Formats: sequence, structure tokens, C-alpha cells
Amino acid sequence: EDEAERKLLVLLVDGMAWAQAVEILQSLATRTVPWGPLAWHASSKGKLGQSLYPAVMANLPTVTDVSRAAFFAGKPLAPGAPWNTAKDVSRWAENADVKKLVPPTDVPKLLLRGEGHTQSGAPSQEALTLVGDTSRRIVAIVINAIDASLKSDPQQAHRWDVDTIHALPELLEKAREAGRAVLVASDHGHVPADRLSSIGTFEKAGARWRTWKTADEKLSDHELGFTGSTVATPPGAHGVVMLIDDAARYGGAAHAGEHGGATLAEVVAPCVLVGCEDLSDGPLHDSALDVQAAHVPAWWHFELPAANAGPAPAPSPRGKKGANVNQLSFLPEPVVAAAPKPGPSLFGSSPVLVQLVKSEQERKQIVDAVELLLDRQGVASEAPFAAALGIPVWRVGGVVSKLQETLNIDGYSVISYDAQAKTIKLDRGKLTMLFEVKL
Repeated sequence: EDEAERKLLVLLVDGMAWAQAVEILQSLATRTVPWGPLAWHASSKGKLGQSLYPAVMANLPTVTDVSRAAFFAGKPLAPGAPWNTAKDVSRWAENADVKKLVPPTDVPKLLLRGEGHTQSGAPSQEALTLVGDTSRRIVAIVINAIDASLKSDPQQAHRWDVDTIHALPELLEKAREAGRAVLVASDHGHVPADRLSSIGTFEKAGARWRTWKTADEKLSDHELGFTGSTVATPPGAHGVVMLIDDAARYGGAAHAGEHGGATLAEVVAPCVLVGCEDLSDGPLHDSALDVQAAHVPAWWHFELPAANAGPAPAPSPRGKKGANVNQLSFLPEPVVAAAPKPGPSLFGSSPVLVQLVKSEQERKQIVDAVELLLDRQGVASEAPFAAALGIPVWRVGGVVSKLQETLNIDGYSVISYDAQAKTIKLDRGKLTMLFEVKL
């Protein structure tokens, strides 16, 4: 394979936490030409860690001046180094790993937010030309939409998808035309400000971090101190102190969101390689470029497993030796006995099904879909149906059509799909009658 034919667009979505990344990944699947995570993430070759997507950690503290500099430089910002995002262009151009991917005479190109889009938020002509230039293997653009929104009024609620980030649709289309995969990444995440309350004001501090002046400086319960070669320590300071909960901040009134702290939402930065469905049809014909369904946790669709009932925890002793008498003791939470989750139905052993579908693998796929719908009282929305079966949402119609070939015997509508309402329905009574099983 000639890997030199591969081309990449790096989109640094400043301030994007995993909550926004999931929204954007879901919306990618609804495009006319669907996009989604590439199969490369699930392959063992070059895989980083055991999770579905590599866990990328922001440089500390999790502020743009520090984390974005580390992203484009490919290495942490050294302690005492100046914080200046204006140097990101030169950091990217000098990134040793990026320079391996371009000819020796080429300089890796990065467009910052003032260059990558117009005042209306649409992509600039320079950005579109850069992405469409097939002579460049790798190009990078900063999209500042999410980070900029954090400075807005906290009363505003934002919905993040491909269309609400004005520059994104045209950049993706231009990337598709140029045969580029897209690395959708973030320098750091953030926490929403609706729960934040101030715990004081400090000099040389942000909303979620402050300077750790000396090693003997006392830290509060909300704080954790960081030192070392991978921490961007201000000159002359011992280290930095970062807030470790999502309910505290430094200073006065909060914006819509804040970052700089050490919560998972701030530190673990999304980094997902995505592509369009026709990317794998290029000259390489590489299965690693196949588009997969975006991983969406079940609780994202408000589907939570029933909690196992257990004995109530004993109340904390008060006034006894070793007990913390200054700690408020709460009454134990009431225990609600959850109904046991039913096991698989008898549908999988139906002699009618076995006769109709000889392939065990195909039969398992049908049974999985039916059990999924039976568990949901015969009705499922498109997105959770796709997520539960591990298929891209744009393939739901095709999957249901395939199921109908087996289940809708003699014209009876056992399973149906309403594309307008985005709903899949299963008729339990007809299924029982046609497949001669008791459900």
C-alpha cells in the first residue's frame, strides 16, 4: 500500500469536552454523505490503550494557552515557558512527528481562528483552498466555536452538531472532495458553570486554576497541586493548583463554562479519526478506513440498567471513637427492589426461524434485534436502536428491510420502520403467531 496517498485534516475544536464530541459524532451520521469514526480505532495495529478511542490528556493546567500549545508542538509546554497561542503556527511547523508526514521542502500549515473563518463563522476561502489542496498531506485548522461560547451568558443553552458550528459542513465537504480523513480533536474540555460557586479570589489565577507559590502553601479540599516537567508552571512558582470538582471556581461571576481544572471533563480531551463513507473506496481500498458507528453509551439515551436491590447500608456511628462527629450523617437512601431483568425469549429457538434462516450468524443478528425490541415493549427510536446493535444510524433502514425479509411472513407486518418518526416497531402478537413461540 502506498500510504503517501493518505491525506489528513486536523480540526482542533478548542474547548470541546466529550459531551459535545458525542453530539457532534452523532450528527455526522445524519449527513447526506454519512461520516463516522473509522474502523482504524478498533484495529489492533497502532492502537493506543484498550479503550475504543485513545485517551488523550490535556497539558496542565487545562487552559487554551497551555493545552493547545502542547497539542500543536507535540510535547508539553516546559515549566516557566511563556504562554502564547500566537506561537502555535510555528509549533505546528516544527512538530517533529508532523514533519515526517510532509516532503522535506514543505512546511506544515496551520490556520488559527482569525484565518480559518470569516466574521460570520463560515470557513474562509483560505481554509477551503488549504483543505482542497491535494498536494498537502496534512493540514490543520482551529475552530473556536465551543471555547468562545463558554464566555457567553450562562442562561443560554447550546446544542452542538455539525450545522451549529458554521464552518464545519463546508470543511467536511471539502475534505471529502480531497479524499481526506479528519482528526476531530480538542486541546481541553470544560465544565458547565451552572453549578459553580466561588471559593475565593487569588492572584495569578484563572477560574479553575491558580499559581502554587510555595510547597508549604496549604490547599483546600477542592484543590490538588501539580508539579513536574509536564506541568506548565508560571516562572518562579512551585507549581499549579487545580480544582478537582465541578462545583467550585475562583473569582466572581461565572461564564457559561469554565476550564483549567483537573476534572475528567477538562483533562480527558476527545480525539477521534473520522471519515466519510466513500473514503475507503479510494486508491488504497483499506478496510481501516471503513466508517463505523460512533460509540454512544446507553445512558446517553436514558437507558439505564435496573439497580440490584441490596441491604440498606448501616448509618454512620456518631459520637463513638474514630467517628467524624463534624461530618453530617445522612439517612440511608431508600432501597427500591428492581424487577429482575427477563432472560432471552423463546424466539431464538423457534423452529420456523431455524427453517427460514440456515446461517447461525444471520439468525443471531435477527434474534438480537428482536430481543432488543421485546425488551423495549416493541418500540425503539432510531438512535438507541442503532447504538444497541452497534450499527451506524444511517444503516437502520437497510437493517430493518433485511429483518422484514425474514420476519414479515405472508405479508404480515411484524416489524416496521417509520423513517419520518425515526421509530422501529415490533408486533409481539404477530411474532408469536407466525413463529409459533410463546413470548
